[in-house]
Amino acid sequence: LMLLGNLHTMSGRVSDAVVVYKFALLKNPYALEAVERLAKLGCDESTIVALVDVGLKRMVREQLSQRKTDEFATDDENDTSMVEESKEEELNKQAPLLPLKEYAQAHSALHRNQLPSSLQHFSQLSSQFPHHPYLILQKAHVQQEMGHIL
Repeated sequence: LMLLGNLHTMSGRVSDAVVVYKFALLKNPYALEAVERLAKLGCDESTIVALVDVGLKRMVREQLSQRKTDEFATDDENDTSMVEESKEEELNKQAPLLPLKEYAQAHSALHRNQLPSSLQHFSQLSSQFPHHPYLILQKAHVQQEMGHIL
């Protein structure tokens, strides 16, 4: 999907590229390149964050339904209500765990030239992942754009 989106972008079909990147993000919220491309193409931050959120919840639901099918192969069917309750609890626990929303907000702010906000988001991410080279590079890029690094 990313290749198709890149081809649409290169051929000037921006609206088609946005649709493909959104679909890629729904299918895989870890498609960080899709987040970057959507922000670069001017997609609204709330839309990107919503797509990441929906993608994460869809992914968790799929994982839980896979577990449920595996458990039903070995367990009795009397535990269905308990499985549904644990499914909801698991969905609420796992969906907000990942810093993908922060990542989407950082890139959206960067491409809207809201550099202090972008730097703040990247700094928060780097405090969670202190030695991540991509985050260090992005922070340096934002600082350079702000004129803090020559």
